[in-house]
Amino acid sequence: MRILIITHPRSGGTILTQWLSKELGYSFINEPDYEEANDSAKIAANSEDNIVVKIFPYRFTNNNVDVLSLIKTYDKIICHMRSNPLDVAISLTHSLLTKNFNLPYIIDNEFLETNLNLILEQIETVKNFYYLDVKKYVSIDSLCTTYDDVYNTKKDIDNIKEFIGLNELKFIDMLDVDNKYSKGNLNLDMLRKHPKITPFSSIEKFRKTLL
Repeated sequence: MRILIITHPRSGGTILTQWLSKELGYSFINEPDYEEANDSAKIAANSEDNIVVKIFPYRFTNNNVDVLSLIKTYDKIICHMRSNPLDVAISLTHSLLTKNFNLPYIIDNEFLETNLNLILEQIETVKNFYYLDVKKYVSIDSLCTTYDDVYNTKKDIDNIKEFIGLNELKFIDMLDVDNKYSKGNLNLDMLRKHPKITPFSSIEKFRKTLL
């Protein structure tokens, strides 16, 4: 079986893909759309069976690859999003400044205050580009999951089990929220009250408005 996870940066998609591949005993292929991805990963993503692949669709589009045609080569499609744009923007800002994309890190309130303007810019990018880039590939044949319902409420774990046909889960601890990259307790009141955030931060968290 070929499984494709369509997502956006800083969504928790890497751990989700790793977990699912481990549960199934499949090969894990991370971002074959990345310009530095090796050729074997790109070939596997296009043709091999028993794989779980994570992609950012805009990268394929930028390289004139028809994403819809690519999707048709997969058996199961999961569209995964992190539905709090503020959380995504903070994580994006940190990764852009530090070039740390896949290692644990700590963000404190000083970081938030110092980089407020960049975080606000990233919120607009998340809302008007990254979210839309995933939404356009949602269909009745795909499963929609969110960061909160995978890592916090765990509601989407049962949805994934049914969708994929999983029975016993042996590696569910990989999805423990304590294993997330971002560490530390933040006071986000200042950001949540910012006029550029308040119009949509409260409604975007609901799946019905997100997908």
